[in-house]
Amino acid sequence: MDGTGLLFEPILRLWTESPPPIVVSYPSDRVLGYEQLQSYVVSLLPVTDPYVLIAESYSGPIAARIAATRPPMMRGLVLSATFIRKPRGWIGDWSRFFIGPYLFRQTWTHFIAEAILKWQGLTEGQIKLVVGALEYVRPHVLVARLKEALDVEAFEDLRECTVPVLCLYAERD
Repeated sequence: MDGTGLLFEPILRLWTESPPPIVVSYPSDRVLGYEQLQSYVVSLLPVTDPYVLIAESYSGPIAARIAATRPPMMRGLVLSATFIRKPRGWIGDWSRFFIGPYLFRQTWTHFIAEAILKWQGLTEGQIKLVVGALEYVRPHVLVARLKEALDVEAFEDLRECTVPVLCLYAERD
């Protein structure tokens, strides 16, 4: 949900091919909905060179919607640890009522993120990277993104996708 691109830094340091990948970072200080972010991403995509669009986490619905428009240079879509539909059951039905700016205050972010990430076996460096990315984004922006993710439906968009799609599922995300 952070949308900063900061979590890609370890991979980008190892990248030796040319051209380098384009990492799209979402604005961290203002709320942009899925529709606005889709336009933002499209404006940064190559128009003359072939590309594969990789989307992780919050970006899955955006990528599915972009793929549905069949951009001429898009050659594939990778969906990594993401979703394209709102959550079902009580999480989708009730959780939005408990989401507020208090949820992403710095102390909560540190405490919850560090506890979950330690439980998942991440290193201190990885934990620092994730917490730093979350802290970079204003709390009201994270709250807005979380609320929007709880209402998103991009399944029909994904069905319109004509390029190969690779889905990477997380086991302990």
